Amino acid sequence: MAGRSNSRNSQSRRGPGDPWFTIGTVDVTTSVLIPLITVFVWVAAAVDSAVLPVVWLSRAAYRTGFVWQLFTWPFASMASLSGAIGLFFFWSFGRILEEPLGPLRYLRFLVVGTVVVGLGALLLDLFTRSNALLVENGLDKSAFVYVPILAGPRLVSLGVAVCVAAEFPHLRSFFNIPIRWLVGAFIGIEVLQALGARYWLYLIQLAFVVAVFLSALRAFGLGAELPSWIPRLPLPAKLTGAGRRGGSGGSGGSGGSKPGGLSGVFKRSGSPKQRGSVVTGPWGERGTATASTAASAPPRNSAMTRADRDEVDRLLDKIAQDGMASLDADERARLEDASRRLRESEGR
Repeated sequence: MAGRSNSRNSQSRRGPGDPWFTIGTVDVTTSVLIPLITVFVWVAAAVDSAVLPVVWLSRAAYRTGFVWQLFTWPFASMASLSGAIGLFFFWSFGRILEEPLGPLRYLRFLVVGTVVVGLGALLLDLFTRSNALLVENGLDKSAFVYVPILAGPRLVSLGVAVCVAAEFPHLRSFFNIPIRWLVGAFIGIEVLQALGARYWLYLIQLAFVVAVFLSALRAFGLGAELPSWIPRLPLPAKLTGAGRRGGSGGSGGSGGSKPGGLSGVFKRSGSPKQRGSVVTGPWGERGTATASTAASAPPRNSAMTRADRDEVDRLLDKIAQDGMASLDADERARLEDASRRLRESEGR
């Protein structure tokens, strides 16, 4: 009885960065939960193929009021080797983006991206009446009553991957390849396939997905290094958990204690004079940044004084102890200014 009581008390005291639940020794966070649901749909679709028309996004969504399809279309795919590889990459990229956001905010981020992309696809279909905007590979659309407009996790996975490359530009993957190059290769392959098949509408859809997810990234308080011309989605602070105290980052979100964003750029590795490690990559390797050491030659544009470095060290100690949410608006502004000057000193 005491054990059960302690378990209930620990669940009631669930922190914003805690997993949803635990299976054995596996913490089920959002980046794990989504692939699990997808595998469940695979099994259900193998038992009864009528499952897929219920969850993919089709014209029935606005003809008969199947509103839930705006939320469920990324799960609408059938089991395949390529699908399993895609889920692995979704988990790999997703767990990186989930670190600065936390499970709840990351789930909200995915829901926002999924719904906005789905609404865009419906609007595009209303104007084009196309039957082949996007169908997951291996899905025989002639076998079902409804022709899907969106189906499968591919677009959401690409959106998440682009956001990871934007938020952690110095992160490296296997063979020490910069992750932004890897994501660029993924997008390039998608573009080449669409060009070869003359799927012009899919190119429009792909560009829309990238724009939506990057705008959502800014709305959720990340994407500090994104160009200023990329807008942020007009989302309420209660949904995004960002900007509650004037900062643009996770100041008051559910993932403030995780290393991401600016804290990832300045994360310590070794002595205080060296900066290099960013975050753990999806394949277990440490990302490497190209930040200059404090003892390097004076920068070309803006120098960081000894006082600046001491201030950054103090803010990093505060983040390491209490999380990003512990910074007030002025402290975050100073950290962002230090990040900008460090980038300028490296000529980026």
